[in-house]
Amino acid sequence: MKKRHADGITHLMLSPGEKIFYLLLFLTATFGFALQVYNVFYSNDHTFDERVIVFVKDLHSDFFTAVMRVFTFIGSEWILVPGYLCLIVWFYVKQKKLTALHIFIISVSSLLMMMGLKLLFSRSRPLESIIGEVGGYSFPSGHSYMSFTFFGLLVYLLQHTDINVFAKGLLQLLCVCFAVMIATSRVYLGVHYFSDIVAGCCLAVMGLILTIFILNKIDFQKKNKHQ
Repeated sequence: MKKRHADGITHLMLSPGEKIFYLLLFLTATFGFALQVYNVFYSNDHTFDERVIVFVKDLHSDFFTAVMRVFTFIGSEWILVPGYLCLIVWFYVKQKKLTALHIFIISVSSLLMMMGLKLLFSRSRPLESIIGEVGGYSFPSGHSYMSFTFFGLLVYLLQHTDINVFAKGLLQLLCVCFAVMIATSRVYLGVHYFSDIVAGCCLAVMGLILTIFILNKIDFQKKNKHQ
């Protein structure tokens, strides 16, 4: 079912099956993140990371490097921060202030979470990078975490609109592809290990699902009180 509220956003009333799906997705992402933490910091198993590095080196070319530089730029703060600001301003101007507030909370909370986890794990970056020295820590990948959060949020917002089903699906697919390519670019350019990427993606899924459910629950409670 769908229910339209005063702020213009169509919220999904999840069926029991859908709730189970999102719960399983959240648990899968949690397991994926925990597995990366265990392999990297407890068992010190870097075998797969090393194999991915060797595999990626064989793919290096001027063309692929140029493409990956573009995607890694799209996943930087120079694009994502203005992207969040545009979303916030758009919904605020459209008198959807609650949605604008939700987007602001998601953007700030994900940034703080990413910074805190990087400091907590303090993993050094790979030694070889084809774009020169990059500062900061490696785990989890900030580009992967922030891009999957941002484009995942776009997927969610698109799902709750009334645009053509085909156009909606196409736009959502493009969002997923952009997030995947941004994450891939970080491994290709040699600034992250594969485990960093997986951890960042899993964290984004966990955080986005958890935050959206919490904010929607608060939203519904407030609206029910005024009905």
